[in-house]
Amino acid sequence: MKSKRAGQSLIEMVVALSLTAIVFTVGISTFLSGMGSWYRGQSRIGVESATSQAIRKISMTLRTAMSVSVDANGQGLSYRLPALDGTGTFISPATWDGVNRRIELDGTSVFIKGDNLPTSDICDNVIGTDPLSSGGTQSYKVFTPGAGTITRSITCMLVAQQSAYNSPTAVYGRHRETIYLRNIPQLSQ
Repeated sequence: MKSKRAGQSLIEMVVALSLTAIVFTVGISTFLSGMGSWYRGQSRIGVESATSQAIRKISMTLRTAMSVSVDANGQGLSYRLPALDGTGTFISPATWDGVNRRIELDGTSVFIKGDNLPTSDICDNVIGTDPLSSGGTQSYKVFTPGAGTITRSITCMLVAQQSAYNSPTAVYGRHRETIYLRNIPQLSQ
């Protein structure tokens, strides 16, 4: 016995193509959304890593400082390092090596500068507001000295931003650390 239907009707064909188009559209939009999330995540990892590495470099530098003075606006500081002998050991009692050094926020980058030393850029895309503050627009100080007449500790905070690939929103990296100074001559006497 022969079937009464010899082929597919036009309506069945249109329904099948429509369902296929919907499945492809949902699949592609899910894929693109996932890729956007991945790119934002990668950008966030990059900016978090940059601020963390900058704070680590500042911390390693300042822990050996003999004296540190923070600018009144908190955007920079001057420091002195102790002199080293020919073997790389600190001279005792600690004496200044004679080089004036600074770490400062200049525009959107943090630099380490010194007399007759090459300038080192340690963090880019630094912003002057903290997105985690109330309202997300409060300014902050990069360097805050600890309490007391002798600076024994410094709190350093950096907030940087980076635009995520193909996204209208920026991602932020924020790192904060308190650095305790070890080589202050007034403390060792």
